[in-house]
Amino acid sequence: MTWPTKTDFVDGDVLTATQVNNIGTNLNLADPTSATAGQVLTADGAGSMSFEDGGGNAHTLLSTTDLAGQTTVTVTGISQDYRHLYITVWDIYQPTNPAYIRLCPNFSDLGYDTSAFGHWYKTSGSSVTAFYGDNGYLTTNNNPMRTLSTNSGANIRTNYAIWLYDYATTNYRRAYSLIRTGYQPTDGYVVGQVTGMFNSLGNNPIDEFFVQITTGTFTAGTLKIWGVS
Repeated sequence: MTWPTKTDFVDGDVLTATQVNNIGTNLNLADPTSATAGQVLTADGAGSMSFEDGGGNAHTLLSTTDLAGQTTVTVTGISQDYRHLYITVWDIYQPTNPAYIRLCPNFSDLGYDTSAFGHWYKTSGSSVTAFYGDNGYLTTNNNPMRTLSTNSGANIRTNYAIWLYDYATTNYRRAYSLIRTGYQPTDGYVVGQVTGMFNSLGNNPIDEFFVQITTGTFTAGTLKIWGVS
């Protein structure tokens, strides 16, 4: 139905039933009582509109997994309806030293086939270490970026924030970025950043995410995955 455009009403005008129905139908498209919290009014480009979830860069929580007591966690069936994935692996510690974490999508052969570069800063010696190479700094042992805190103190547990970009595409290589904070038993506080790409995904969209501890089980920690539009 054409959007009403009459703007020359004068006192005494009487609207026809067709005109009233036209106004009612179109105005109801913007009826706020039909929307849920957080939705925004969105044009469809074809002369109509509707209320849709979120706005630009909206985050939708897709899954939450408690890591405590587990060795390996794989979240499968990740929705393909978003542009990027934002993942946090938070509040981790494990009293056995050393204990390392592995993080990768689609199992990805444990993520060994990756390219990465980045740096980390450690308080022991106040040094900044840069690196570049294959075999992925998300999976290689004896790496301060992967070594977990052995202390339960809330301010020194290990935390990861990860972005997987264009995860639902079928491009052979998918980019990622990772930030790590927290304590490392040998080097003290370690803060670092890694950027790179996964080479072993083939032309498959990312629909699962894998987390593993190499020694014992996670004493604590939470894995959360968001879809970002």
